[in-house]
Amino acid sequence: MANKPKNRMSVANRAKQFMPFSALSGFEEALQQVERKRERVEKIELSQSQKERLNSIIRSLKLNDEIKVEYYDGNKYQFITGLFKKVDEIYYNIHVGKERIDIASIKEIEVY
Repeated sequence: MANKPKNRMSVANRAKQFMPFSALSGFEEALQQVERKRERVEKIELSQSQKERLNSIIRSLKLNDEIKVEYYDGNKYQFITGLFKKVDEIYYNIHVGKERIDIASIKEIEVY
């Protein structure tokens, strides 16, 4: 006698059998957190003369000037290079390309 066909498994359920399995759920995220903590650096407080120099540079920027900005992102210092778009005096940030950077987090600006 032939076996009766079993209930067929849906395609979605069959696909789940072949999905990657992580025996240590959350382990990868924990490693990333440890790495971020290890990379973290403290923000450097600028002197008054450094702040005045940065403000002078920001005031002299013109639309589409190519600039390189070094800024603190909360964990470490980052660089961004792009075209200057505008200064937002309400939110106290500058726009470089599509990015917004808080002026208080800027360490250095180079104009090319």
